[in-house]
Amino acid sequence: MELKNFFRKNILYIVLFPLILLAVYLPVVITPFYCADLEYVAGAKGPIYNWKELGRYSLILIKKIFATPYDIALEGVLFSLTAFVTFSALSYLFFLLFKKAESSILFPVCVSALIFPTFVEQFYFKFQSFEVLFGIFLLIVSAIFFVEFVKKPKFYLFIISVLLNVISFGIYQSMINIMLVLYAGIFLMLFLNEVEYNKLKVFFLMVLQFLASFLLNTLVTKIFCTKSSYFSDKIMWKTYPFDTCYHFVKHYFRVVLLAESPVYTFSFALSLILSSI
Repeated sequence: MELKNFFRKNILYIVLFPLILLAVYLPVVITPFYCADLEYVAGAKGPIYNWKELGRYSLILIKKIFATPYDIALEGVLFSLTAFVTFSALSYLFFLLFKKAESSILFPVCVSALIFPTFVEQFYFKFQSFEVLFGIFLLIVSAIFFVEFVKKPKFYLFIISVLLNVISFGIYQSMINIMLVLYAGIFLMLFLNEVEYNKLKVFFLMVLQFLASFLLNTLVTKIFCTKSSYFSDKIMWKTYPFDTCYHFVKHYFRVVLLAESPVYTFSFALSLILSSI
């Protein structure tokens, strides 16, 4: 089995990655001091935040299943376990696409993602850190099912991948962005694969899967969630003139590519250059 081969070839990763994980996030896990939402939770009564209004129906469901709303210790333990499982799943996805990927490649890639400022900043919101990471895990598992579907086109694999995406989208809206980046990486890695895939067909299936996931999530949100101005106020195209919208788009392109914010680094621009090569 490919999963067995993955663990056999990457024992170094399996041993070292948990140590790095603890070294980076142990203070966040065991103390309340590295926490961006503690004060709100301390004064909250009932549900945490207005998640239903934000369309985060899966986040509410997971909170109820794991009983984590106000438990710092439980949230920290679940976060640590999910982090290891998530990045192991990401490594396995790389392994499926590029059989030569071993610990020497997978370890630095996963550690870089683990300490990337954007994720570190997100995980400061301790009372949704486990759930957000679990959403990323679902996206990766969905991608694994999608890759298997490309190899052997059984429709149930496609359906499972779509449903996992929908659950993930219902945890945090940025999962849509993460999925797009993840699938762009998958498409690029197909060029490294020993098996010759029909790239146009794979691209079409990716688009079809994304549209099915996005539309189904939109339907679920409209049925079960109330409307909020949290997102509508951020949509500028119908409210402001074109030149104002263009200015903001250009501004954020510069912020991201030139790392003009603490949550971005030059690694993104560098990865774009390397990918184009």
